[in-house]
Amino acid sequence: ESSKSSMVLGYWVIRGLVHAIRLLLEFTDTSYKEKRYTCGEAPDCDGSQWLDVKIKLDGVS
Repeated sequence: ESSKSSMVLGYWVIRGLVHAIRLLLEFTDTSYKEKRYTCGEAPDCDGSQWLDVKIKLDGVS
């Protein structure tokens, strides 16, 4: 059992754009969890789901 924590693959729910990254993680046998962010329909899009997480990430200004 590895002591390393698994990677989080976070992405917006947009059809097909994450598939290449997911395939690479599977091919390299990288442990990861998926986190999907939604913003709703225009013109009332709300990016707060991602922005609330972004400010807590290390090294992000």
